[in-house]
Amino acid sequence: MATDCISAVRLARDPAQLQQTPAADLVTAAAVLAKGLVSVIDSGGLRPQRAEALDLLDSAGRAIGDELRRRR
Repeated sequence: MATDCISAVRLARDPAQLQQTPAADLVTAAAVLAKGLVSVIDSGGLRPQRAEALDLLDSAGRAIGDELRRRR
């Protein structure tokens, strides 16, 4: 799952790739990021040490969500 999360974050940070990726793949990436968020929370709660990981996953998920909404 970690490799999938890394790929999804990279996708979200690359505007050109984000625009070229099929919607179905974006939905899959968003689901992977959501699972990653749950995993981070379940493994360590909301401690300050986890804040950076939570922020990274959340920001990537928002970017993918914004792209999906833009396409509607």
